[in-house]
Amino acid sequence: MSLMMQPVLPHHKRRSTSLIYIVDDQANLIASSSLHSEAREWPSLRGTIARLAAECGDGEQRVALANGSWIVRVIRLRNENVLYAALVEKCRIREPLSMARTRFGLSQREFDVLSLLLDGKTAAEIAQTLCIAVSTTVDYVKRLMNKTNARNRADMVAIVLGWKDDRELAR
Repeated sequence: MSLMMQPVLPHHKRRSTSLIYIVDDQANLIASSSLHSEAREWPSLRGTIARLAAECGDGEQRVALANGSWIVRVIRLRNENVLYAALVEKCRIREPLSMARTRFGLSQREFDVLSLLLDGKTAAEIAQTLCIAVSTTVDYVKRLMNKTNARNRADMVAIVLGWKDDRELAR
């Protein structure tokens, strides 16, 4: 059986190397490849790993998304003891624009303006494309910045594309 980390969720992509946890049938940690920085994630991942382990047959693999940003694969190891390998990798959503629409509650028109902003259009070009006044375009940009809690357009783009995580937004 190959343990290669292939994309498993089409709208997510890997962000870093995989972490490997070896757990028993109660999802108690036996061994780990993680560094101290990832160790803080263990408590939140343990429940997902336990659920997937309970569903695994001998040599089978189960996959799930944990906490919206971790892809977790659990594989039952062939061993006299019941042990599981949990391969965990950080991921990022590939379709941030469509996710941003839901996350920030954008209207269709706000979404259209945002899409054109991300294409590098000026307020005048957006107004012409959407057949609206430039002042209306500016109003939409202000609404977008308000909904995303952005300080400026560059900040808004970083937030929408997921380059700033929730901890940075809370500051």
